[in-house]
Amino acid sequence: ACWAFCRKSEREDAAASNPDDNMASTVDVRCLIVLQFVWGFSWAVHRPHGFNAELHSNFGIPATTIGLISMCGMLANIFGYPACGLLADLVPANRIMWVYGVGFFWRTLFHLLTWPAMAFLGGSAQECLVLGCFQLSMFWETSGILHEQTVKRVGVYNFGRIRLFACIGFGMGSILTGIFAKLVPTMDLCVVYLESAVMCLINTMTIMYMEPMVQPPKVAAHGNDKMARKGAFIELLKKATAFIASRHVALFFCIVLVMGLCEGVMMSYTYLRVVLLPHGIPTVAGLSTVSIIVSEVLFFYHSGSLLKHFGLTKILGFSLVCVFLRQAWNAILMDAWPLFPGELLHGITFSIANAATVAHCSKIAPEGLGNTAQSLQLAIYGGMGQGGGALVGGMVAKAYGVVTLFAASAYFALVWAPMAAALQAPKL
Repeated sequence: ACWAFCRKSEREDAAASNPDDNMASTVDVRCLIVLQFVWGFSWAVHRPHGFNAELHSNFGIPATTIGLISMCGMLANIFGYPACGLLADLVPANRIMWVYGVGFFWRTLFHLLTWPAMAFLGGSAQECLVLGCFQLSMFWETSGILHEQTVKRVGVYNFGRIRLFACIGFGMGSILTGIFAKLVPTMDLCVVYLESAVMCLINTMTIMYMEPMVQPPKVAAHGNDKMARKGAFIELLKKATAFIASRHVALFFCIVLVMGLCEGVMMSYTYLRVVLLPHGIPTVAGLSTVSIIVSEVLFFYHSGSLLKHFGLTKILGFSLVCVFLRQAWNAILMDAWPLFPGELLHGITFSIANAATVAHCSKIAPEGLGNTAQSLQLAIYGGMGQGGGALVGGMVAKAYGVVTLFAASAYFALVWAPMAAALQAPKL
């Protein structure tokens, strides 16, 4: 099905896309689809909230420690994303995907180590070891490398059509974990560890199959001696510093941060908003998640053509306006069932915006720093943004209520919407 999907997309869109945006070889595309699916599936079972939070509770870990695990995981992401991206930029081009694979392996290994820590330890030792393993797992976040390499191989126009398989993977991971936990009561939610190991194996096998297909770009050759590697590292740091200091880049990252903060509020407090409303039953929350995933897939599929037609500034500005509409709608709801129209906007506020930021980041990154820039963008969005949105949102919700929180977040996004017009978008 994946092969047929990509062949169909290639035939339909070859004329519409730019010459440098044509789909890569069928083998390369199929491997990227598998890697995106595996990344999405693994995120459903690796993330510190969701299944793992309930699993930690079942093993007797206090709620305060569970909250600390989630918060510290976001901090680990902030440092881990750019560190892994910089490591990928330091290795030869035909070994970049191996950096992604090694990072994925370490992330999986430290996640697996939380199980014996919970099963055989207790008290403070259990809490400290689980916290440490989870932070190390979250540090090895290499998805920025995967996104950058996907853009390089299939082009900006087709990136969304590969990226959507991560959404499908996340949905499948969430559904299958619940089903397996129900069908095998002896394992219960510990099935996440089996799934995690299987996903790591599939990821490794795919990279082993794909690696010979990688066509390394022409880069300046460096010697293998220690001084040459040190010189290359210092040169990349100088490029990265100059890149971050640019006014255009700073504005771009500020907009990414704003979108991450608003997304953090929506991710963390929409369910709380639902349960406080009439008919706020788990069925509504479940259907809301289904609506979000469906909208993600649909809008990722069309993100290339939308981005090509409207450009970066209009896409980001409109996405921030849709964030305002979505959160304002959540704030004025009088019943849980009308939640769904607002949730369908997730395809714009996340999918199209994500495709636009990934594409723009790939375009503006200095030569040799593509993986670092992409990872830095994700650290700002996912670590600082979503983590900060959850943290600050909790303070606002406690002091003023969840309705005020959504209203404030909505107006915050609207204030930033005109700022997107100041971005100088390169032609895609």
